[in-house]
Amino acid sequence: MVRAKRRALALTGAAILIAAIIIVGVAHTPAVNRYALERLQAYLRTEYGIELKAGRVRPNLFLLSLLVEKASLGSVAAPDLPPLVEIERANVRFGLMGLLRGPVAVQAARLDGVKITVLIEKNGRSNIPSSPSPKPFEELPDFLIDSLEIAEASFSFEDRQRDLKVELPGLHAQIDGNPLTLNHDLVLRATKQGLATYPTSTSLKSTGLRGWKKNCEGAFAPRCLSPDH
Repeated sequence: MVRAKRRALALTGAAILIAAIIIVGVAHTPAVNRYALERLQAYLRTEYGIELKAGRVRPNLFLLSLLVEKASLGSVAAPDLPPLVEIERANVRFGLMGLLRGPVAVQAARLDGVKITVLIEKNGRSNIPSSPSPKPFEELPDFLIDSLEIAEASFSFEDRQRDLKVELPGLHAQIDGNPLTLNHDLVLRATKQGLATYPTSTSLKSTGLRGWKKNCEGAFAPRCLSPDH
């Protein structure tokens, strides 16, 4: 009798293990990945007016990681304008406890080839996404980023209404979070010279922006600005 019960428990455990392996295996198939991406794209369009595109999305449930290549975030209302954010490659690894009970935690992440472009046309149109049904902002949910590195990024801002243009190439950012306070430290530095163009009275002036470093403490709030020599 006892032997039969043990055998039944062993068979049940084996069946559960096999089912889990099958489920995880199916979750890694291109069809499931494509379906999940399409659902996320539809949600971002409806709720936030964001057009998400990705050349490749590969989750790994065993490692709790996500690999995304050739991704971009643009405005649904302005498909003719450049995307707000472009990312060549993003590799993110999540924390198990954050997924189970919160807050959402990113153990480690690296973003390569990040390009941020903000464009405002003369008629006021921009590539910044806007929600079709705006809701009052309350507060951001709790989250933790243990470590995030952004390599080889660039930032471009152009306001054609005011003839303003700022270009910052060669940016590098490092974000480290505190699991106790959920505050984050941000170090942002530029390795290449930037350029700012702006009107002064009736003439148009340009100035070069030399390398600089910004150190921030606590929830991404800037605290100081100092040159990076």
